[in-house]
Amino acid sequence: SLGGEQYLSIGDGNVYLVGTDLMSAFTSDLYDLVQMEQIPSITQALDLSLQTESGSVHLTYQEDSGLAYSDEYVWFWEEQGSYTALDTELTEDIMDQITMLTWLSCADYYAEEDELAQYGLDTPACVATIQYKDSDTSEDLLSFTIELGQYSDGNCFARIAGSSMVYTIDGAIADSLLYTERDNLLPDEVLLVAGGASHE
Repeated sequence: SLGGEQYLSIGDGNVYLVGTDLMSAFTSDLYDLVQMEQIPSITQALDLSLQTESGSVHLTYQEDSGLAYSDEYVWFWEEQGSYTALDTELTEDIMDQITMLTWLSCADYYAEEDELAQYGLDTPACVATIQYKDSDTSEDLLSFTIELGQYSDGNCFARIAGSSMVYTIDGAIADSLLYTERDNLLPDEVLLVAGGASHE
């Protein structure tokens, strides 16, 4: 450096002076520049399946289903053909963990199968599959699956199922998916009537 500037050679036999801020353009590494995979835009989630070491969870969206005393209930916990009505807001909060998911960073651009163990993704702690429609006019049912691995510094390693790229996500998001329980999603209304009012 010289007086707030730096010498620069571009190989043409000359020496130039340039501003020192030029160096800042070369301080990034591969993982600062890598193009991360896109998470699909999900506006209408219809089904969520969670597979964990402790078992499976299945949340399903059913309008006018007759599965509860009130059609105001649209989300249900399904278990062996039995359906339990769930609180809509609480359930959609769970859905939002995936539909609004963002990567914090890329941990590995190309993880071989034998390298997944270091991220806990050889046997994922949770496999979350959400089924959705991409628009109100389309009848096509799409699917998106994400796998969660082990925690690191408060975050969690994750990948899109089948992908070679490994990312970190907020550990709180992983917690909410790993520890989803029916009792935490039950409605607190004693009796729900049309319009959302409750009678005690």
